[in-house]
Amino acid sequence: MPPEAQRLSGAPPFTRRILLALCAALAACAPLCLFFGVRGFAPVVGIAGLLCLPLARPSRRDWVGVLLLAALVLWAAVSTLWSPAESMAHSVKSISRLTILHLAAQLAFSAAFITALARLDSAGARKALTWIAFGFLAVLLLLTEEGVSHGALYLRLLALVHDSPGPGRVVRALAQGGYALAVAVWPLAMALHRQRRTWLALAMVAFVPLSMVLLRGFAPTAALAVSLPVFFLTRRYGRPAILVLAGLTVAYFLVTPLVMLAIDHGGLYASLKPHLPPSWAERLRIWSFVAERLAEHPLRGAGLDASRMFPGIVPLHPHNGALQLWFELGAPGALLGSAFWVWLWRRIGDCADRDRLYGAVAASTATVYLVIGAVGFGLWQEWWMCVGSFAMMLCILFGKTASRDEPAAGAARRK
Repeated sequence: MPPEAQRLSGAPPFTRRILLALCAALAACAPLCLFFGVRGFAPVVGIAGLLCLPLARPSRRDWVGVLLLAALVLWAAVSTLWSPAESMAHSVKSISRLTILHLAAQLAFSAAFITALARLDSAGARKALTWIAFGFLAVLLLLTEEGVSHGALYLRLLALVHDSPGPGRVVRALAQGGYALAVAVWPLAMALHRQRRTWLALAMVAFVPLSMVLLRGFAPTAALAVSLPVFFLTRRYGRPAILVLAGLTVAYFLVTPLVMLAIDHGGLYASLKPHLPPSWAERLRIWSFVAERLAEHPLRGAGLDASRMFPGIVPLHPHNGALQLWFELGAPGALLGSAFWVWLWRRIGDCADRDRLYGAVAASTATVYLVIGAVGFGLWQEWWMCVGSFAMMLCILFGKTASRDEPAAGAARRK
């Protein structure tokens, strides 16, 4: 998420023009994914990362994060040796479905995508954020309208291709755009605020939860609610607040299975089930089941994609990132995942030292991603990983827009 503070001069003019053209394409394509299907983030970010490979210039500190993720992907590849899921390719079609190949490709393309766009100077970053923010704001208003009309426009568009799903399914499909919006809203809204477009920033901050309430998207609304105190605490205290967040993240990754087992064995699940909405009762049932199965192979894990081997009990994944990491990749996976987030929080702490607002935006964005990942989506879903890469890129560009004298001015105000 955070770039090197010293790399503020930007890329050469020709490279800058290429990167700006790529940002213009992202400003056109990424908002469309919010409306027509969030799975589109996978090809959009993947193709952008492929194009960025010759332009990527990772720093030494960037390589630490890349190598931690590479070690996680390598361990995931090793775990396919004992995974009950199909790990051998028997055709071109089966090759395309191998999760480990997707993980390796995402690592290469996302790293190139992030480190290449980090080469933009402050003026280029400001332009790119403005283009993307206006695209997201337009689709946000459209999603709000669709929430009020129960997906009327979406239904008409589907009718053109002779598809007629029920309004409930349409609303659920549209609500998924809110997950990506929630992850991206902090850097985009604060970029508009920093450009003196405060009313547009307030509109974006207000309409994201409003659209999710209308579309019944609980997780993005809850994640934004959690990120709000994170923003203000990081803005006020800086690195000490981020150290607390890093500790909470490590605890989440390492202790979640024990918490789930305690809930199950203590009878809390049985007592809570009658009082919970059906979706949350189902989540607790899945978490309890996976936590019980995790005890069978706590060290090496059950193997990559083992969560998919319980049809009717676990729908493809446990809907909790920490549980899935523990269950499939065991203690090495949980430790590597925790190490990556410690590295990331440390970089966010560096952001806060340089520009307190930058650190608060990055911390809030990371919090939204973590909270949503704790209650929904599979850890290895391509589009969800790409949303994280996209948000990381937005945070880097936001950090580029800080004026050189802003950290000193902020320090003077705090005194």
